[in-house]
Amino acid sequence: MPYLGNTPSTSFATIVKDTFNGGSTGYTLSKVATTNSVSVFVENVRQEPTTAYAVSGTTLTFTATTPSGTGNIYVLHMNPTTTTTHPAAQNLTAVDGTFTGAFTSRGIDDNADATAITIDSSEDVTLSGHLASGVNKNIDLRDADGHVSGRLRNVSGSNNALTIEADPDNSASDTFISFKVDTSEIMRITNNGLVGIGTTSPSDHLQVKGFLQVEGKAGDGNYIRFDNSANSGNIWRIGPGVYSHTTFSIYNQTDNSQVVNIESVNDQLMFRSMTAVNLADDASAIAVANSFQGIVIVTSSSNALTGIYRCEGQNNPTLISGTGNFTNTDTDGKFCLISGANSSNVTFRNRFGATYGFKIASFGVLS
Repeated sequence: MPYLGNTPSTSFATIVKDTFNGGSTGYTLSKVATTNSVSVFVENVRQEPTTAYAVSGTTLTFTATTPSGTGNIYVLHMNPTTTTTHPAAQNLTAVDGTFTGAFTSRGIDDNADATAITIDSSEDVTLSGHLASGVNKNIDLRDADGHVSGRLRNVSGSNNALTIEADPDNSASDTFISFKVDTSEIMRITNNGLVGIGTTSPSDHLQVKGFLQVEGKAGDGNYIRFDNSANSGNIWRIGPGVYSHTTFSIYNQTDNSQVVNIESVNDQLMFRSMTAVNLADDASAIAVANSFQGIVIVTSSSNALTGIYRCEGQNNPTLISGTGNFTNTDTDGKFCLISGANSSNVTFRNRFGATYGFKIASFGVLS
């Protein structure tokens, strides 16, 4: 049948009734009203607005005391609350809106078939799918003062980079990024680039409190690399697998020399210098120890000869073990370990008659 107004199945009106006991001039209504928006009855007799009563907000005031009685005063709110159910098959357009209960949505595309977002009464937002930002857009996390405490940002380009920022607006000092598991902090990055694992106050670029494990891959060496080239120094590698997988090595990468190799042979220590230096007969002497005092071992593998010297202060090295092929002076036909005049620097010279390879190790202290 024809009708005017909202469709009956999607809209309905409710008239609210307030009931009071007589014997007073003032009453509190259940909802805000005006004088002419309510019908007031005293013992079932309708009262005339403005003459018998007036309404301001939720206060109903009679011009005279009402007759005593129980429930003999009632008010009908004639401007009813209208509840409308929007037709599911129609689009809804509005400037803004307020939801008194939880808000849920199945999404905004045509293929949505499950709840995609929920905003509950605690203002918590739950997403059932992925959260994506636009190109070069941010996801900001703000503190109670409205400052951006953290930011996730994608960087457009072929590298598909992700930026994680703390305090991107630089509104605070001593900012840090904290990584926690089960409420316990396990790693921190400070505002000056220091990384702490197991500590909240790192004092170096990487500080680990506890054990550190460096595990090699099959077939590869397993070492830590120290690059001091910024200070005109060498690049060093320390770890197993540099020389062999059973050897712990200290390796001078700059000079490509195996300075020290440590091995365990039947649980016994073997300490070796592995890189030979080739010296021609009567070639210039090479430095083997500077400002040194201690023991120097000189080995010529091709001749199966080893000499052991003791160096003390600015005295000439003393041969304490070795054949007559070793000497502590610059002598033709010999292997010569020499200390300069009034010097604790030690040099070695090959004068044995041909080019040979030598491995030399010095153990001692700074003189």
